[in-house]
Amino acid sequence: MMDERRILVTGCGGPAAINFIRALLEAPEKFHIIGTDAGEWLIHLTPIEKIYKVPKAKLPDYIPELKRIIQQEKIDLLHPQPDVEVEVIVKNLNKLSVKTLLPKESIIDILCDKYLTYKFFKERGIPVPETRKYDPEALKEIAEEFGWPVWIRARKGAGARLSLPVNSVEEAEHWVRLWVLRGAVTTDDIIVQEYIPGKDAAWDSLWYNGKLVASFSRERLEYIYPHLSPSGLTGTPAVARVFIDDKLTKVCMEAIRTLDPTASGFYCFDIKYKDNKPYITEINPRPHTTLGLWCYAGIKALGYNANYNLPYVYIKLGLEEADDVEFVGPDMFPDGVTLIRHIDSGAVLLLPDGKKRRIL
Repeated sequence: MMDERRILVTGCGGPAAINFIRALLEAPEKFHIIGTDAGEWLIHLTPIEKIYKVPKAKLPDYIPELKRIIQQEKIDLLHPQPDVEVEVIVKNLNKLSVKTLLPKESIIDILCDKYLTYKFFKERGIPVPETRKYDPEALKEIAEEFGWPVWIRARKGAGARLSLPVNSVEEAEHWVRLWVLRGAVTTDDIIVQEYIPGKDAAWDSLWYNGKLVASFSRERLEYIYPHLSPSGLTGTPAVARVFIDDKLTKVCMEAIRTLDPTASGFYCFDIKYKDNKPYITEINPRPHTTLGLWCYAGIKALGYNANYNLPYVYIKLGLEEADDVEFVGPDMFPDGVTLIRHIDSGAVLLLPDGKKRRIL
């Protein structure tokens, strides 16, 4: 009998990693899961016992400490969850003797920088919102072409970081100056985009050697505490509903194959619709916050088998032990299924026939 594979999950105190781990604990085989996190308190929420506190990913001692943990714990596969850790680890994989299933270093900058994402896909004819580096003239240019409001956002970061729809150059200047004065960014860290008010969607996918393993799309209907953000976006939805759109699947699959014909790992898209056409606003090189929860719901409420448990499939692919795994392909969840969740409230799956299944 094979020993339990030892998996290291970073950012283990955050909801995305907790959802990932929750799904992994429902796998048909048991893994020995160890976590790391830079925080002090949220690590107590994660459903695993052994956790290491590590430096923040951008600090010089992060990689040496991660290497020490990997060696000490004899880790078989490393899963970094937060964007910043994915980026740093991909750029330092030669220093870590461990298996991963991550994007290549040659494309990680494109994935982690929304301006570079725009440039790459724009040059290749894949639909993206018109985008410029921030300055007042660029703002006027976008406004003249597409009208007000104009979308301001940070080039890097999750959770709709520093996003705001603005209705004048003066408003934009005040917003950008505030964050520059606070030392959060420089003006070069900000981009200007056409504002697309249509459907707000996600397309989550797992790939292996250039083949689509599985994907699903969902519309974000309501965010957690939207009134706390000036933009109304807080990065993760309270309510999301599955929908099926062949145009969206085609655009996203074309984007990944253009980016890397041999892509492996998670590629999770943020999408906005204009004139019934999907536009790519960013691609996250890791699972979206609720991907693990959707997979957990598929097992608990829909009776799905392990091929639909994407955290499990991802681990097996990364370990190169996936001979029995079947790729389920696009649209892995049925149209109209709605996931409703909120802080301290659990989670419910609402089915198209009106039936309700509590999953947390």
